[in-house]
Amino acid sequence: MTGRSGKAHRIRAQRPLLEVEELGMGQITALLTRLLLVKQSCQQQLIVAAVCKRGQDLLLGLQDIFLHCGIGIDFPLCRLLFCMIVLYYLLFSFTIEISILMMEMIELTVKDAVLQALEQARGTRLSGGRLAEQLGVSRAAVHKAIAALRESGLAIDAVTGEGYRLASDDDSLTAAGIDALLDTAVIGREILVEPSLTSSNTTMKEQYLSRKHGFTLFAEEQTGGRGRLGRTFVSPADTGVYMTILLHPTLPLSHLSFVTISAAIAVVRAIEQTAGFTPQIKWVNDVLMNGRKLCGILTEATIEGETGTVSSLVVGIGINLQPNPAWPEEVQAVAGAISDFGKPPRRAELAAAVLNHFEDVYLLLEQGKEPELLEQYRERLCCINRPVTVSSPAGRYEAECVGLDEDAHLLVKTADGQVNALSSGEISIRL
Repeated sequence: MTGRSGKAHRIRAQRPLLEVEELGMGQITALLTRLLLVKQSCQQQLIVAAVCKRGQDLLLGLQDIFLHCGIGIDFPLCRLLFCMIVLYYLLFSFTIEISILMMEMIELTVKDAVLQALEQARGTRLSGGRLAEQLGVSRAAVHKAIAALRESGLAIDAVTGEGYRLASDDDSLTAAGIDALLDTAVIGREILVEPSLTSSNTTMKEQYLSRKHGFTLFAEEQTGGRGRLGRTFVSPADTGVYMTILLHPTLPLSHLSFVTISAAIAVVRAIEQTAGFTPQIKWVNDVLMNGRKLCGILTEATIEGETGTVSSLVVGIGINLQPNPAWPEEVQAVAGAISDFGKPPRRAELAAAVLNHFEDVYLLLEQGKEPELLEQYRERLCCINRPVTVSSPAGRYEAECVGLDEDAHLLVKTADGQVNALSSGEISIRL
């Protein structure tokens, strides 16, 4: 193009080629993200920025060539060329990234499959060849998976000519080890294990409330574990399972106490399954064996200020596997451990059992089967038809526990025959 029209086009071509507002890069990026089905991350945003810069440099070079040759170019054409170049480089870059991601996913799948096979054969050895044949992968892939599992903290020993096995006394608590034993659809499908936290409930509320329903946070130890009524829950390393489950419930406020009940039932069933004895529940949520407390549960809700609805619920569960000599004297008087009454299970085994049973019981609540849930709870209560001391906002008094109503309120009868329904407070069983 030459003459007047060419001059006009040359003037238009001198406008800036890269202005985010004009080119709508946010829209382009969002479109590409949807097309590629890849979530944006900081790394991907850097790729986008680098590609845009590369596209700009290329277009500026083309512009110089065109102007040097006396050829005018229309700005809409620049915009189109820019978008095409960005699309090309983004597709190329993200294709590489997706390929790497797919390779990582395949490796992760092999790792999980190897762990599951070793868990199912715990105590016996599986050769690399047998694992490879069973899983349909190469021996090299099995060897790589074994190395990754060892790096994650699992104790796997190997004997030449005999194969691999998980050590029978291995009590490591890892996300991979728990996941291999899970039989859930939602609860615990995303797990994070931290070596030390002040409190798993506190950390969940401060950092992870945006995670998906069912996300579970574990702590090897808690330095500031909390119980009900502001009490301290002593949580030393290697002696228990300390976990918090995140829920985004669709339940009315009046049903939140049923979530705590669900957790208590799940813990009792998990101990039955893994340790071989049956503890009981003291209203509301203490799991006891012969009057000794094995487990504490603390449920905390986050309420939306404007709507008054529950946006998230954190369910903290602490289970004592081994007694701790460092327990304060007042704790030793009431606390117990699973090892006091049976052979303690591995921590990963107990953790997975709790999550499996919690999903089963919580499903009853989601399906509106509160009567069935209450019946399971009532069967496990240790206080029915027994004398109790009630500590409530109204004061402290003696009564007899006579039942449970449809809202999970404890029914107690005082000496004058009056029946009170307790929705809060605490009881102690009188001998």
